[in-house]
Amino acid sequence: MLYVGRGDGKLYAVHPETGAILWRYRTFNPQESSDPDGGGEIVTAPLIAPNGTVYFGTWGEGRYETNAFYAVNPDGTLRWRWPATTSLEHRFYASPALSPDASTVYASTFTDEAPFTAASLYAFHRSRLARQQDRLKWSLTLEHNGAPVFTTTLAVGSDGTVYVGGYIVRGFGTIPVVAAIQDRGADQAPVYRWDTGWIELANGAQFTHGIALREEDGQTTRLYATTANLGTPFHNGRTAGELYAVDPTSGAVLALYDPSDDDAQAVGSLNSPAIGANGTIYVGVRGRYGQNAINGRVLAVDYDATARQFTRRWSYEVDGHIEWNHPAIGPDGGLYLGISNNAFDGHTLEVFEWDEVPDGSTCTFYGLRGPRQRLAR
Repeated sequence: MLYVGRGDGKLYAVHPETGAILWRYRTFNPQESSDPDGGGEIVTAPLIAPNGTVYFGTWGEGRYETNAFYAVNPDGTLRWRWPATTSLEHRFYASPALSPDASTVYASTFTDEAPFTAASLYAFHRSRLARQQDRLKWSLTLEHNGAPVFTTTLAVGSDGTVYVGGYIVRGFGTIPVVAAIQDRGADQAPVYRWDTGWIELANGAQFTHGIALREEDGQTTRLYATTANLGTPFHNGRTAGELYAVDPTSGAVLALYDPSDDDAQAVGSLNSPAIGANGTIYVGVRGRYGQNAINGRVLAVDYDATARQFTRRWSYEVDGHIEWNHPAIGPDGGLYLGISNNAFDGHTLEVFEWDEVPDGSTCTFYGLRGPRQRLAR
């Protein structure tokens, strides 16, 4: 089964072979149940638990839409909503994550409108036996040096450590940040694992876009994080992104990789990384919009733990831009991802008829198998 959330506030169950929509679940505002838009938008990727339960959060746009976290049964009925009868102060942007034993689901909120107040990381009991008042296992306020953290991505290691990525506002710009948080159970408050609490990936990007964990023999041996920008001159005046290697135990930044160091055409934000069975890291580079447009690239990169450096294995140019998506590795080792063919700059305004499909607005999906040999540098 495929599950897709949309901006219309509905979760769709789609047959993977026929594409038929099997059911729709509509989010809701408990205070105004008749309002079709009261549940907010679903901008997070849904999380599917081993028993088929689907978890996701909502993004309330405007004063009448609500922010809440949902658990939906495989048949499209509501298992639970948190909070049950109200709305949270902050929205959900990062996709949820599951503990290694599947007993806990984690979700983080996104600080939105000024004046900014701290968002939270939530841990929820998954058990059907948990009462609504006991559903929340714990919550943690997310701040770095007194600044609220805008969370954008979550990942959970094999030892249960929760890794959170996002950004803070500082001056007239933003700083990408990452933290490691230890879940010590319902009877103890969670704690930061790294001495610094949060680490800053302050090499020129706006926010942490994705986190991938290298697991070996039941241990998280490496954290890889990518950074990105919205790509307009109103966000730091920067357009680049980097790939970072981080020690998951100490939070030390071990190495960073700027794709444009190997290829001057490999420019723009990086999407979320994916790690192959042999440890190769796959990542997409956005490219550049506008009159001087540059196509995006898919990169395969190796990390040498001894030398503490990244080496590009291969690069593939796509016909368009790689934007806001997460590459997936299939059981055959193939790499699958979608691209946008948007030919418009991020701050260009054009008007179209309601039934008109603008040129360059369709998406293309790729399945790739890269060369087995490294590219010459």
